[in-house]
Amino acid sequence: MSFKRNRNFQVNDSVVNDSSGNGNTFSTHVGDNYHQHFSRTESNLSSRVAFNALHDAEARYPQPNILAGTREEIIGKLTHWCEDDSKSSRVYWVNGAAGVGKSAIAQALCEKYTQTGKLAAAFFFSRNDSSRDKLDPFVATIAHQLATCKAFKSLITPLIEHVIHSTPGILHKNLEDQFKMLIQEPCAQVDPRNWAQLPRLVILDGVDECIDVNSQKRLLQMIQNATPTLPLDFLILSRPESHISDTFSLESFTPSPSRLALGDFTESVRADIKRYLCHEFARIRQEHRRTLDSSLQASWPGDSVIDQLVSKATGQFMFARTTTTYIDTGKAPATPVLRLDIILHAKRVVNSSSPYPDLDLLYSQILKYCGYEGRKLREILRLIVSPFDKVKILESPFRLHDSPPVLQSLWALEKLLEMSQGEAAALLSGLHSILAIPTSKTENIVVLHASFSEFLLDKQRAGVYYVGSKLSSQEWFQLLIPCQIRMLSRYCVEDNHWSTQSPKIHGQPIDGVDDGDLGSLNVWKCLYESFTSIAVNKQITAALNVFDPHLYLTAIIHWGYKLLSAGWGRPPIFKVNKGFEAYTYDQNYIVSVEMQIRMFHDAYRMLLKISDNRSRSSLQDFFIRCKSFFRGFYVSFPSHISGAVKYMLVICHLAISSSRDAYPLIGAAEPIMFRYPDRKWMIRVLPSNSGVAIPSRWEVKYIDPTEGELLRKLLPLPRFDLSINSQSIMEALGSTEIERWTYEIARLDWETTWITYLLGKLAGSIPGKWVMSLKVVLEEDDSEDEHDSENQKLPERRSTRLRRIP
Repeated sequence: MSFKRNRNFQVNDSVVNDSSGNGNTFSTHVGDNYHQHFSRTESNLSSRVAFNALHDAEARYPQPNILAGTREEIIGKLTHWCEDDSKSSRVYWVNGAAGVGKSAIAQALCEKYTQTGKLAAAFFFSRNDSSRDKLDPFVATIAHQLATCKAFKSLITPLIEHVIHSTPGILHKNLEDQFKMLIQEPCAQVDPRNWAQLPRLVILDGVDECIDVNSQKRLLQMIQNATPTLPLDFLILSRPESHISDTFSLESFTPSPSRLALGDFTESVRADIKRYLCHEFARIRQEHRRTLDSSLQASWPGDSVIDQLVSKATGQFMFARTTTTYIDTGKAPATPVLRLDIILHAKRVVNSSSPYPDLDLLYSQILKYCGYEGRKLREILRLIVSPFDKVKILESPFRLHDSPPVLQSLWALEKLLEMSQGEAAALLSGLHSILAIPTSKTENIVVLHASFSEFLLDKQRAGVYYVGSKLSSQEWFQLLIPCQIRMLSRYCVEDNHWSTQSPKIHGQPIDGVDDGDLGSLNVWKCLYESFTSIAVNKQITAALNVFDPHLYLTAIIHWGYKLLSAGWGRPPIFKVNKGFEAYTYDQNYIVSVEMQIRMFHDAYRMLLKISDNRSRSSLQDFFIRCKSFFRGFYVSFPSHISGAVKYMLVICHLAISSSRDAYPLIGAAEPIMFRYPDRKWMIRVLPSNSGVAIPSRWEVKYIDPTEGELLRKLLPLPRFDLSINSQSIMEALGSTEIERWTYEIARLDWETTWITYLLGKLAGSIPGKWVMSLKVVLEEDDSEDEHDSENQKLPERRSTRLRRIP
């Protein structure tokens, strides 16, 4: 049966599978459970949704919330507006200074109206989270919540689905058009009589934390324009910034939005903060009873101290929350009594210009007693409060599987700043009261309140704890590029147990390949394209000087790739039998390796071109390795698998010769997806001018770029327009006698290729094309095991010299 273009049909006691790509939306009923299925709608929206901005997002855990029995007057006023069907305005602006608890109020209302089924959508902005610090994902996030809301399953969901299917580029239109087509118009098409029973409340928290002021105005303007016809209620919470207040005061904003200033609730807020402090100190007394004197366990810290802390809070719940968290989890060996004493006896700066002097003083005391020791912690904190702008080809550094970038994780911070394992966690161990530090090293650290970021970035407020300005895009590049080169080096060394260099990079032992940084393969393209804005500093120099292109080529040959996105088409597939297994090499794989080497070569040539005498001297090790590599190298492999590696040898030839192309590389390889697991038949790429040990049953072949150029001319692989049957090519490459490959391939169509072949051979015989022969130590192996014998005990060695066969 065909269900194409059908909606909202019901299947009982059956299983329905919707084949991908047919555009269906259907629901199934199993018992009393209803399930809505989207073929493309949900997935299209999902790709643009900021899931961290949802009220129940794991990334926001623990979400700020209010203590039972507090904020009752404020919650009561907002509840009355939310539930008043006769309200004059569908927009309500709640404003208050930093730390007064706006997000906690918004969270409490989201949870309340989720339970009653009245919450339509929510969005929590945060300047400390790059996925929700901008306006870009706002419309998609709200539309996604409407489309997946059970209450809208037969009303709004089909309308949003229709817009997405009928307007393929909808998510790339300007945000105003998106808002109109995905939210405003679908809602307007619902019968007004139905809205009394439908969710209508949309809660937007922290509009001022959308980092671009113009985007804040733009968001409010979209809501203003939609208000006359859009049957949704918008509860908006932010600081009382002048441009936000001015927008809500515009005469064109009709009807005029309702307003609530949290600063008007001074007495009730003081009472709520006191109730919160009493509750938290009772908990701390219970949990730390072993460290408290028995005389303190009943009443510590006393009413007078509580009142003193209430006065210091000046209406800021953030102060109370940070204080009790610090007292509860401060850095050992200080006890809760000592931590409280530190806060109470901190001296306030006289004539401070800070709008939050007591909160600033609290932050200073926490940093002082956490062991703030200057440069390292300052660098970590600067990275934590600097949003990463996803720029160009390095838009996914430190990406684990399909997760967002994790540049503020403990793991990434240690990589970026070249710290030892566990060092970042140790430096941040005293800051759990102001930072949410996950137990997992690969999850981002979150600043618990925006006021701490503002404190660190304000020299007048922070004083000695000032971290500097936020990292610019260029500064991020300066950190990311050497870090990713170092990581590539570590990958390559790890992937070559038998290597020509020490298995250490910058003194750090290899402890396993990290599961991440899948975007690092494109670091060469980024370096090439961004050389005008990147300074080759000592970190980049150090990273380059330990990078070995021979290990690099060995490693990437044994890595797998996604299909390229450059539109190459579907190339023929080459298969090689090895024992009982079949290994497949398609031309996407060949081109992936070739593109990697070309990206590397372009970066190398660019560095040569821009280097002055001083920088060229500092990069001498790197330039020497590259020069040797691009002049030619040897490849060694076990003789018993020589047939299986011949296509790897083809790849080596094509990769080394591609660097001589005159035109620059415009594509980029896709991320690594897997590695071939069988190391016993790995090939090894060896420098042409070094003495290295090779097992006795291994073959050695020389890879000449001139021979590779000729092979490329006879096999126009880059364009994938092979005119010769691939099976014939397979037969022509029937052995590993690579010196005969060009001859055998030319013979396949001798009439049209013999001149190309002869000219190519003539070019290869020009004096100066010869390279130094490789000194090889053959390790004797008397066993009959045909596997790699590199780890076996070998009693004797003999030396020989190999030379290139003309």
